[in-house]
Amino acid sequence: MGNLTKYVDYNRKLEAPDGTAIIINKLKQNNIEVNIYLLRKGHSFHLNPPSQKEGLKSYWVIRGKINSVEDQCCYGEGDLLTLVSNSDVVHITATEETELLVHSVNEPCYQTTINEFRYIHTLLEKIQMKDEYTFRHSRNVYEYI
Repeated sequence: MGNLTKYVDYNRKLEAPDGTAIIINKLKQNNIEVNIYLLRKGHSFHLNPPSQKEGLKSYWVIRGKINSVEDQCCYGEGDLLTLVSNSDVVHITATEETELLVHSVNEPCYQTTINEFRYIHTLLEKIQMKDEYTFRHSRNVYEYI
């Protein structure tokens, strides 16, 4: 096998509090991370560019289809999207159950996603405690975007 290394049982898993996505962390070594994003049909997701100047993120569609809100492009099986630090945030909607292979260099995608999910969920809970109507409205707006 030479220099190839098999990584077994490195499957940290996170489900979005609203059940719209599952993130599986397959590899984290040095400055490289590999994740699988499972996106539910009809739900939106934000692909954030790397925060580090030397960062790179790539999203390969393994199965399913996604639409980019900004450029109205449809990406399907085998398509690849790449983001660098000066890229804009890409808003996507899964038009069917979709699986993305996410590769990042110099960017902690998995932990960043966990933090974002927790922040949004906590914020929604605080809103709900204050005003049930606003909570439902905010959730609907979030899902629409």
